[in-house]
Amino acid sequence: MLPSPPSSGGNADSSRSTSRTPIERTLPNHSLSKCEILRRKKDIDNVFEHGKSLREPFLKVMFRTATRDPSEPIVVALFAVSKRSVKKAAHRNRVKRLLREAYRLNKQPLLEQLHSRLSKETKVNVVFLYQPYRDNDLTLASATLSLQNAFKKMTEMILRQNNATSTSEKAKDDMTKQRFEATAHDYDEIP
Repeated sequence: MLPSPPSSGGNADSSRSTSRTPIERTLPNHSLSKCEILRRKKDIDNVFEHGKSLREPFLKVMFRTATRDPSEPIVVALFAVSKRSVKKAAHRNRVKRLLREAYRLNKQPLLEQLHSRLSKETKVNVVFLYQPYRDNDLTLASATLSLQNAFKKMTEMILRQNNATSTSEKAKDDMTKQRFEATAHDYDEIP
C-alpha cells in the first residue's frame, strides 16, 4: 500500500526556508558560476594581445580591463595549463581544479576592492596560466598563496592604470577648457 500524503497538504520539503538567514547573508559567497568564467574567444585574444601580465610562483597572470554590462560580474577568469608544461591530461585537470578552488575561496577581497574603486561599467578579464615552479607540485596552499599575491599586484596595477587614465582625462578636459577660454578671450579683444 502507498503511503498517504502529508496532512498539511504541502510538500514535505516546504518546511525548509528558501531564504538565507541573516548570518548566511553576511558570509562571503564562495561560489564560481559559469558567468564568472572567461569563454569568449574575442575577450581571450584581447587579454593575450593587449593585456598586462605579472608572474608569481606557479602562475603567469594576464589581465585587461574592459567595458561590461550591468548583468556581468566584475572579474571574469580563465584557468589554463599548457600541454607542454604538464604532459598528462589527468594532471592538467587536477592543476586547473586546484587553481579554480583557490580562486573560488579567495576571490572576495579582490572583488570588494575592485567594486569599490572601479566604475560600474568596467570589468576585468583575467587569465591564470600555470607555470611549473622548481619541480614542485602544486598544492592548494601554494596555489592560494600565489593567487593572493597576484591579486594584490593586479589590484595595484589596475588602480594605478585607472587613476592615470582619469588623471589624463582630467588634464585633457582642463587643456580644452583653457583653449576655449583663451579663444573666447581673443575674441573679446577684437574691436
